[in-house]
Amino acid sequence: MNPRTLIVLALVFTATARAAAPAAESGLARRYAEVRSRIEALFQHRDTPSPELSVLDNPFLVGPPGDALLSTVSGLTSESPTAAVTPTFSRLQQIAATLRITGLVRIGGVSQIVVNSTPRKVGEVISVMSQGSPVFIRLTAFEPGLVTFALDGESVTIRY
Repeated sequence: MNPRTLIVLALVFTATARAAAPAAESGLARRYAEVRSRIEALFQHRDTPSPELSVLDNPFLVGPPGDALLSTVSGLTSESPTAAVTPTFSRLQQIAATLRITGLVRIGGVSQIVVNSTPRKVGEVISVMSQGSPVFIRLTAFEPGLVTFALDGESVTIRY
């Protein structure tokens, strides 16, 4: 091949490559935008977390005083249905939800409830770790299927 033909071919290839480059760059830009939007859709809740839930939003905890379960049980609740939820009540709900209640036993003719693998009588104080510190709750009443705990004048009845 003569040098003149090589130069012409080189110019033709260069012109074609320059014409194809903007098309390739726009394809890359489009693909980048698609990937970026997918990443934002996946991480939007991580980057901007939703507001914290209150204790009442937790379906695994017993509802506030006046709840249908509590209103059907007579004599076990000392709360009025219109009472407001206090921080002590919320903390007691959280603590009561962590206790493992496995059933009732009769020892020496006295009924006891098994809480965290230990038989307990009505009136006993149970030590529980909550938020890194010990909290002492009182077992105030129990019957088959229901148990009531108290903390600082607040009480909560749960099913087991």
